Amino acid sequence: MELDTSCFKAFKHAAQALNFTEAAKLANMTQSGVSNHIAKLERELGAKLFLRIGKRVQLSKPGRELLAFIERFEDQVRSLHNSVQGEEGSLSGLVRYAMPESCLLSPHFAMLLKAKAHAFPDVDLQVTIHHSEMVLESLLAHESDFGFVTKCIPHPEIHYEPFCEEEYALAVPANATKKFYEQAGWIMYPGFDDISEKWRSKQSKRDKTPSLIDLTKDRPLKGRSNSLRAALTMVAHGLGITIAPRHCMDAVEDRRHLKATTDGFRPAMNQIYIATLKRNSLPARVNKTIETFRAMK
Repeated sequence: MELDTSCFKAFKHAAQALNFTEAAKLANMTQSGVSNHIAKLERELGAKLFLRIGKRVQLSKPGRELLAFIERFEDQVRSLHNSVQGEEGSLSGLVRYAMPESCLLSPHFAMLLKAKAHAFPDVDLQVTIHHSEMVLESLLAHESDFGFVTKCIPHPEIHYEPFCEEEYALAVPANATKKFYEQAGWIMYPGFDDISEKWRSKQSKRDKTPSLIDLTKDRPLKGRSNSLRAALTMVAHGLGITIAPRHCMDAVEDRRHLKATTDGFRPAMNQIYIATLKRNSLPARVNKTIETFRAMK
């Protein structure tokens, strides 16, 4: 079996740009040279590395697997050089991870950036905001090295490691009146359905304590955003109510106009997990990043 490593450069640029003309510029090659290198890899692997859908080009499944292999291969070569030259601890390259917005608004992200500046400054981060299902999709597509998720979705290729817990609470305007409580509708955002379900299931088990807010009746949808932070800002300005992680309420600019009401409601805790691929040998820079998060537990 043969695999010409000299073709990796052209393939990597093409995989990142998804455009052979742009890849040629990035690789300092001709477009025909890029095409020839990719064609050679396809012959050696016996598989198409790119798919053409109309005018668009995207990586095939073998293409995604080759890209992940090349990244691991380059990391091993880098580690070998460091070992031979006595440069232990010198890490560089890209670390890609995905997470829900609630994780971005937690203290852990700032703690990682501070640790990275001292321990592995030459490592670059690519952080993508997704809800849990999309985090797992990006892992399986080899678009992320690891991710944070708010729930375990059983899958034979994915390993889950408990990381921390977050508390879900009902967010309302700080100056909400009884009339507002009676008429308020929901503000929704990506992941709201899962969080709402977990919070509601906790309330169904609570003692029969009278609550100012009756959530058994149907409530209209008053607003929607693709950002949790924006949804909380909408709540702070009186557009409606929502259910969100409590720590996120402290992260919005209008937090003085927002409160987590506890009147008659139970707190709902939920486990956050680090998700990785079971059969994926992670580069040293990725393991270092995950270890940094583990140290925060």
